Amino acid sequence: MTTETINDDKATKPSSTRAWVLLAIGVFIIYLLFTPDVEPIKTTSTGVAVDLNAQREALKTHFNGAEEPTTQYANWAGDGIFLVAVLDNQGNRDGYAQYVCQTITDFQLNGTGITVQIIKANNKSHKLLGYARCK
Repeated sequence: MTTETINDDKATKPSSTRAWVLLAIGVFIIYLLFTPDVEPIKTTSTGVAVDLNAQREALKTHFNGAEEPTTQYANWAGDGIFLVAVLDNQGNRDGYAQYVCQTITDFQLNGTGITVQIIKANNKSHKLLGYARCK
């Protein structure tokens, strides 16, 4: 009795298309894992490049420092929302939000679509006291 081995290439080898798809997926995953984070750069009207992340951090440090006694704390709530917590004096804080927008301009972050929200300090619900959309 003779045993015959059947060599079925389709059963043992992946198709050429499938191999290329798997290779492309592998390369993409490696790219995602090993690509360094790129800092966003903005060019001002004078042609000077500005590192937006560094400017955002400097703005946050400014509002958390002694230069701004009205502010209890400040932080970014995403790329386009700057939260500033103040004590609630029962008044509207839209004017203070406009002042924060002016300071944002001083830090060369104008034109980036930042929204300023003035919130009540020590309030877990983030009660909104003032609001401004910076231009």
